[in-house]
Amino acid sequence: MLRAGAVGYLLKESVPEDMLNAIRAVTHGDVYLSPAISGIVVSQYQELLAKASQEVQAENTEIILSTKLHRTVIDRNHVYRPRLLERLARNRHRVLTFVSAPAGYGKSTLVSSWMEVSDAPNAWLSLDEENNDLRMFLNYFLAAIQTMFPDAGREAMTMAKALQLPPVSVVAGTIANELNRIEQPFVLVLDDCHLIKDRNVFDLLVELLENPPPNMHLVLISRRDLPLPIHRLRAKGQVTEMRTQELRFNSVESAKFLNNALESQIDPITARALAEKTEGWVTGLRLAASTLKIQGHIEQGLLDPKVNYQYVMEYFFNEVFSQQLPEYKRYLLSTAIFDRFCASLCDAVCLVNADPSTCGVDGWKFLGWLKKNNIFTIVMDVENQWVRYHHIFHKFLGNQLKRHFSADEIKALHYKAGNWFFDNGFIGEGIKYSMLAGNIERSVQMVVKHGHNLMNSQQWSRLERWLGMLPRDTVEHTPELLIFEAWHNHMNKKGHDLPAMAIYVEKIKRLVDNLTEEDPLRAAPVKGHFDALRGFQSLIFADIENSKKYTRSACENIPMQHKRARVFARIFQAGAYQIAGDLKTGLPVYMKEMQKTIREDSTCYATYLVNLCFIYWLEADLVTMKKNADLSLKIVAGRQEPETTAFGLYFSGVASYLQNDMKTAEKQLSIFTNDYYSIDTVMFAHASVVLALVYMAGGESVRARKIYEEVLQYAIDANNQEAYIIARALEAEYALWQGNLAETTSWTNQYDKKPFLLPFSFFSPQITLAKILMAQKTNGSQQRAEDLLEELSGFLESIHNKSSLLFVWALQALQLDSRGEKSKALEKLTKAVYLAEPGGFIRPFMDMGMPMVKLLKQLIRENVAVNFIGRILKDAGGAMPSGSNKVSAAPNSLVDPLTNREMDILEQLQARMSNKEIAAKLFISPETVKKHLFSIYSKLNVHSRRQAVDKAGLLGIVTPP
Repeated sequence: MLRAGAVGYLLKESVPEDMLNAIRAVTHGDVYLSPAISGIVVSQYQELLAKASQEVQAENTEIILSTKLHRTVIDRNHVYRPRLLERLARNRHRVLTFVSAPAGYGKSTLVSSWMEVSDAPNAWLSLDEENNDLRMFLNYFLAAIQTMFPDAGREAMTMAKALQLPPVSVVAGTIANELNRIEQPFVLVLDDCHLIKDRNVFDLLVELLENPPPNMHLVLISRRDLPLPIHRLRAKGQVTEMRTQELRFNSVESAKFLNNALESQIDPITARALAEKTEGWVTGLRLAASTLKIQGHIEQGLLDPKVNYQYVMEYFFNEVFSQQLPEYKRYLLSTAIFDRFCASLCDAVCLVNADPSTCGVDGWKFLGWLKKNNIFTIVMDVENQWVRYHHIFHKFLGNQLKRHFSADEIKALHYKAGNWFFDNGFIGEGIKYSMLAGNIERSVQMVVKHGHNLMNSQQWSRLERWLGMLPRDTVEHTPELLIFEAWHNHMNKKGHDLPAMAIYVEKIKRLVDNLTEEDPLRAAPVKGHFDALRGFQSLIFADIENSKKYTRSACENIPMQHKRARVFARIFQAGAYQIAGDLKTGLPVYMKEMQKTIREDSTCYATYLVNLCFIYWLEADLVTMKKNADLSLKIVAGRQEPETTAFGLYFSGVASYLQNDMKTAEKQLSIFTNDYYSIDTVMFAHASVVLALVYMAGGESVRARKIYEEVLQYAIDANNQEAYIIARALEAEYALWQGNLAETTSWTNQYDKKPFLLPFSFFSPQITLAKILMAQKTNGSQQRAEDLLEELSGFLESIHNKSSLLFVWALQALQLDSRGEKSKALEKLTKAVYLAEPGGFIRPFMDMGMPMVKLLKQLIRENVAVNFIGRILKDAGGAMPSGSNKVSAAPNSLVDPLTNREMDILEQLQARMSNKEIAAKLFISPETVKKHLFSIYSKLNVHSRRQAVDKAGLLGIVTPP
C-alpha cells in the first residue's frame, strides 16, 4: 500500500490538500492504489452525480428524424369518411389493421383521420429505404412507441444500440415483453411498408403478430401485400383488411372532395360523372379539381385510375405548371433529389446565387406556393417546416430532373445538399448526398471529424454505419478510417481477435509511414492512435518494454478531444506498468489525467473509472475494483452508456462473487447477462461463467446448466471462437462440479493450453484444465497438472497477475498436500492467502472443498492470517453444496463434520419422526436427542428440523427423499 502522504506527493498537481485530508480521515492514513476514488467519495461525490444527471446526452443517442414520427397532416380538402372510420374503430380490438391499395387512394389520409379522432394513444412511423436495416428500423420503431410511453422499450433500445444486434427472435421477445407491460390499449401505425425489403424486419413483425402484446393494435399501410401471415390472422379473425375496393370514393364523397378543392359547389351531374370515370380514385379527383381550377376544362383520359402514372404526371406538369415562373420550375426539379426538404435546404440547393433577395422565389415562398396550389406534398411535422412529395409525384419529378438537368448539374445539387446536411449536423444524410455527388473527400473529412464524438459517446454501431457508407477502397487507403475500424474491432472483440488486430496494424503502419513524410502535422494524431493499438498488441503478449514505449507515444500524440481513445491509451499504459510490477509509477499518470475529466465530462470520468478495474483485477485489489465499478454505475445510471454499464456490472459482480456476497453477484451479473448484446461476446461469456459459479455455489444445477448451454449456443451463433473456447471450458467446469469426470476427458484432450496471453478477465480455461487433471487422479493427469500449474505460476508471476496467481498457488498447495508434502503445501498456501487477504478473496478457497478447509485450519494453528482464514471457514460452514466445484469432494463436506450418531438422527428426521420416536428407535434419551439436534443445527447453520433435512440433502450429506 501507498501512504497517503506519498500519494499526495505523486499527485500533488491533481489532488487538492483538502481531498488528501479526506482520504486520510477515511483510510486512517493508508489508501489502496486509488486515492482519487476515496477523495471523490468524501468530498466530490454528490457534486459529480448531480452534474452527471443534468448533462444533455445529445451526442449519445442515435439521431431520430422527428419528421418520420408525425402522421400525415389532414389538408383543408379532406373528406371525413364515417363508414370507414367506424369500421376501423369497431375492430380496434384485433391484432392488425392492414390497409393496402395502389398509390393515390388515400390510405395514409384515412388512417391519419382515424388517429385524429381516436381516444387511444397512437403513434406514427413513416418508413423509407433507410429502414431497410433492422437496427435502423428498431431505432425508429421504438422511438415511435416512446412518443406515447417514454419509459417503454428501453431494453430493446439498448439492444438496437448494441455492438452486435441480437437474433430477430431475441429482439422480438424483448419488445413483446416490454410492450406486454403497457396496460393501456394503444395503436401503432407503420406507413409505406412496401418500401421495406429487408427480410429481418418482416421476421420481426411476424414474431410480434404471432405473439402480439395484448394492448397493441398494429396498423400497416402498403401499396402491395407483404410477406406476413395475413391468411392465418384472417382465419383467426384477428385482422381488419381495407383494400382498393373499400377505399374508393363513392359519389357523395367525390362531390364533397371536389367542392372542397374547388371552394365552390360543383354540378352534381359533373361530380357523379367524375366519380364514375375515376372509379373513386382520389388522385384522379385531385387532378380533375386542379385542372378545372387552372384551365377550366378536363382531359377525360386523365381520370382513369388504370392510366399510367407517368402519363398522368407528365400531363399535370406540362399542362398545369408549364405557365409557372421558371424559378418555381427550378425549385420543383431541384428538390426532386430529396426524401424530405425544408425552406433553408431549398435555398441552399435551388438558389442560383447566395442572396435570396435577388430572386423572386425563396424557400419559404416555394413551400407556400406548394401548399396554395395543393401540389402533391405531405407535411411531415407539426411546425410545417419539413415536407415531402407524394411518392408518385416524387418519382415523376426525378424522371423530369434527368431530362432537364445534365449529370453534372444533378451532381452539383447533391453536392450542395450534402454540404447543407453536414453544416446542420445531419452527418449520415450528408454522407449520403455527398457520395451521390462524388464528393468522397468531404464525406471522409466529416467522418474523421465527427467519428471521435461517436467513440466518445460509445455509439459504435453508428460509427460502423458511417464507415459502411464510404467506398471500401477509400477506407483501406485512409489511415484515420482504418483506425476507426480497428478501434471498433477492438471494442467488439475486446482485443481477442488478434489476427484481425495484426492485419489492421500492418495496414495502418504502411499508411502512417507514408503520411509522416507527406504531412507530419496530420501524421501526429494518426501515429498516436496507431501506437495505442500497437501498445495493446504488445501488452497482450506481455512485451513490456514495447508496450510502455508505444503507449507513452500514444498518450503524447492522441488529441485531448479524442477522449475514448485516450482512455484506451492510458489504460494500456497503466497495464504495461502493472505487468512490469511498477504500478506505483504508472498509476499516478493515469489518475492525473482521470482527474482532469471530473468537472468537464463525468461520463468520460466514469469510463476512466471502470477501465481502471482491469488494473485492480490484475493487482488482486477487489475492494477498490468494486468501488470503481459501483461508482461508475451510479454516474451513468439512466444513460445510454452500454460499454461503461456492462463493465461496471461485470467487475462489481466478479468482486461480489469472490468476496462471497452471492446475492449482489447474482443481481449484477443477471443484469449483465440479460442484456448481453450491449457488450462484446467474450465479455458476456466471462460474465456468464461467474453467474454459473454463483448458481453452482447455491446448488442450483438446472440454472447453472442453462447458463453454459446459452453461452455455448450464443458463441456458435456469433461465430466467436474465443467465446466458444470459454463456453466449452465452462461446460467442463460444470461437469467437474457434478462429479462427471468422464464428460471432461474429451475436453482435456482437445484443449490447447498455450499460448499464455495476458489474462485480464476472471475466468481462465487453463486453471479449469488444471483442476480437472488433478481430479482425474491418474499418474499421467497429476503430472500434466503439475507441469501446467508450474508454467502458469511462472508466467503469472512474470506479469504480476496477482488474482490469477492466488488461484494457481492454492491449487499447487492442494496438489503438494495430496502427495504428502505438507510443509511445501502450507508454504504455497500461505503465499496465496496473503495475496487474497487485502481484497477479501473468499470463494476461491471455499470452492476447493474439504481438502482446502483442512489446510486452512493448519495455517490458523500456525497463526497465519487468522482473522481472514476464520472468515473463510465461517462462510464455508454449510456453504458448499453437493457437486460444488471441489478438487476432491467429500460427502460430509462441513467444516465440522457430523458424527455417526448425528448422521443417524438426521436420517430419522428425514422420516419425520418425533424426538420420542427417535429416542426409542436409537435407544437413547429424548434429552440426548435434543443435544444432538442442537449440534446438528449449529453445524448446518439452520434453525429447524425441516431446514436441517433440506440443507443436508442440498449438501449431499443425505440422499433427498
